[in-house]
Amino acid sequence: MELIATEFVSLIIVVTMLVVLLRSRRRGDGPMTASFLAPFWAFAAYLLIAIPLHLILLQIIVPAPTVVRVLFGLHLATLPLFVTIWSVGIQGRITRTRGRQLTVTIPLVLAALFIGSLMLDVPYGVLFHYNGDGVLSGGIGITIMLTVNAIILISALLSIITHRIMYPGFSRIGLGFAIAVLSLSLFFFHFFRNPNLVAISGTFTLLFSFFAWQRRELTLDALTKIPNYTAYRSALGTITAHNEKRTLVMVDIENFRLINDRHGSDGGDQVLIWLAGALDTLSSEAIAYRLHSNRFVLIAPNLSHNKIVRLVNQIRSAAAIGTIVGGEHIAVHLHIAILQTPVGG
Repeated sequence: MELIATEFVSLIIVVTMLVVLLRSRRRGDGPMTASFLAPFWAFAAYLLIAIPLHLILLQIIVPAPTVVRVLFGLHLATLPLFVTIWSVGIQGRITRTRGRQLTVTIPLVLAALFIGSLMLDVPYGVLFHYNGDGVLSGGIGITIMLTVNAIILISALLSIITHRIMYPGFSRIGLGFAIAVLSLSLFFFHFFRNPNLVAISGTFTLLFSFFAWQRRELTLDALTKIPNYTAYRSALGTITAHNEKRTLVMVDIENFRLINDRHGSDGGDQVLIWLAGALDTLSSEAIAYRLHSNRFVLIAPNLSHNKIVRLVNQIRSAAAIGTIVGGEHIAVHLHIAILQTPVGG
């Protein structure tokens, strides 16, 4: 009963977070994508299947063996589904580099192959062995499932290490700890057949995602939805504290007041939103921040001279293309300055 109570409490916590996120999404508070919500749905499904399944194992409810076998199949499928969606989601939200495609593709392929094999095996019991009551009794399928989950978590960890510049210090620590807790729960499940930690670790992982979302909302610019001055100061503090080598590209719109005078503040806001979006998607290696008004900055890894020239040309090309405000085409002129850290290093 302790396991069922743990899963029930976890379900309440997950559903509560999901309700808050859905309400925020309806209000339009920040970029709430389906990929961010997907792990919450997946883990809620895991718990909704786990609770009746464990009631069956305690013989509190006694359905037909076929129903029990199907529930076991769904139960075993939702765990790697949750781990995959969560690990792919955190990479997709923070990194956009081509290098991450492999770390995203591998988990998706492994999860798809395992879930497909699991569904095909339910009627035959080759990978998973079931007794006469439909209860899972053994088979190599459990080891395969845990191995798939472990590979997915290792892939996520490698992505965090490889693209650590794209992850704030809070995210690096939190994600690393979440991966460690999930891995520990898999260890206990494999060697002691104790699933208690799975519910706890999954809930903790989603709690971290939830708090990271709340923290990110506080550091997003309300107009442009890119990181704001507070986020920039935090990133700059980390860079200077660790004497890290970075390239900063300072950008501001020349004569922005004239745009406001001619098109009004709404037109000026449209230009700022457009430029912020252009800067945010311009480079897979850089993070764009809005400092204030018409001033922005890109923080990138330590770039070579050729890469800096290429990036500046891309910024100027995007500015020259411009945008449409009130049916009128507007191209902007930019002031661009380059700073490399450590200064004087």
